[in-house]
Amino acid sequence: TDDGLDMSVTAQVSGVTKPLMSVRKMCRTGNRVVFDDDGSYVENKQTGHTVPIKIEGGRYIMPMCVSKGFPRQG
Repeated sequence: TDDGLDMSVTAQVSGVTKPLMSVRKMCRTGNRVVFDDDGSYVENKQTGHTVPIKIEGGRYIMPMCVSKGFPRQG
């Protein structure tokens, strides 16, 4: 780390075949993202509404559907 602490980190590089979400962008838009072995979720800090994040095959998955015609943002 920047302050000189040694850490062990495991990283993986692979081809992307499904959409990825940016935790930073979710946080920037008023959400809290929690990854925990006892339960992971996204929480809207204003409303308190939570959306569970599942673990499937070693990956975090947040099931969702997108309506046709949903405006694309860039």
